[in-house]
Amino acid sequence: MKREYLPIETLSAWTTLNGISVNGVAFQKIQAGDGTDKGSAIVAMKDRRSEPPESEQSSPEILLNIPSDMVLSLQLVHNHAKADQHLREALEAVGDFGRFWWDEHTGKMTFDDWKYVDACYRSRMVDLPGCGHAMVPCIDMANHASEDRVKALYEEDTEENAVLQLRWGQELTAGDEVTISYGDDKPASEMVFSYGFLETEREDAKQIFLDLDIPQDDPLRMAKKAFCKDPPGVRVSSTSLASEAGEFSTTWDSPFVWWACINEEDGLDFKVLQNNDGERELVVTWKTEEVKSSHEIQTLLSADPLWNVFRLRAVVIILERLELQLFILREVQEMIAEVKQDENMRELFRADVLDTMNKLRALEERLLDTAIEDLMGERQDLLTSEAVTTYLSRQSVDIEEDFS
Repeated sequence: MKREYLPIETLSAWTTLNGISVNGVAFQKIQAGDGTDKGSAIVAMKDRRSEPPESEQSSPEILLNIPSDMVLSLQLVHNHAKADQHLREALEAVGDFGRFWWDEHTGKMTFDDWKYVDACYRSRMVDLPGCGHAMVPCIDMANHASEDRVKALYEEDTEENAVLQLRWGQELTAGDEVTISYGDDKPASEMVFSYGFLETEREDAKQIFLDLDIPQDDPLRMAKKAFCKDPPGVRVSSTSLASEAGEFSTTWDSPFVWWACINEEDGLDFKVLQNNDGERELVVTWKTEEVKSSHEIQTLLSADPLWNVFRLRAVVIILERLELQLFILREVQEMIAEVKQDENMRELFRADVLDTMNKLRALEERLLDTAIEDLMGERQDLLTSEAVTTYLSRQSVDIEEDFS
């Protein structure tokens, strides 16, 4: 895929040719405080102020106005297809997941092409209120800032044009960068994957998703994996503590882990039934009650007298997975340190890439440290619960009887 790269200075002429309204801002190269190149941005050319709205009729300060036919969205493609027979026929022939360009044997796209297209989409895409995910020229030049420092937001006007407007109560001084928020709730890993950077002031990874599996020695492993449609992993999230700045507690969520916690002796059963049309169907029951979908199992377990026993099993499984991931991150820390000390290796990695890797690792390590501490506390609470102590006592008696 040949690509032509134009200097940022040509964008102003392009906006004029395409009917894009630019009001008091310009597109420029900017530098960070330390003098390093920060790339392109939208910069205010004059002082602007947006007073808090006094009524519903108050008008926002519009910085950019992009005509609706310049917005690339699924809705726009379908609208064009209604009037363009050739486009409509092409879309029908290709289907939702056409493989003409990327088929393993006949495709012309390379893996680098795919990475380029994927990066373009992820880094340029905005979620417009009226049409959903879309690519909007010029607005996509706005860089990210955290919610407490962001200056502008994107919206749709009454004519379905995309607009960049100054946030209510915000002001700009000539030379200020016009920023938007990519979403303060995005995990650190998503910021790196989609946009290639981490905010300087970020102190929290927000979230981490780790893979899980059914143990290899589980006799029902294959049946469980065939039936369970939930993502095979655990999501660990942080929640800020209002009482302490910068501190947080953690929670975990994993519909999948419950399938690793129960087995036949607990009341789980799998049967293969043959329908009238000859098709085979996997039927799952929990203590004679049919489980119609995999995400229902947690609800059924929570109503069981042994719920705390199942929770304890889940906590132990997740705790082991988090401790393994923490070990891996600390190994990565040593690798990064070795790269920084080796002059030949430093030539292979840009300094900013290494810094981003190291910051992501540090943020996720802090999240895992806190989550492990929280899980240890949860494990201890469950171990002393009545349901667990009764269950363990009964298991101990059963073992003694077996020996006798």
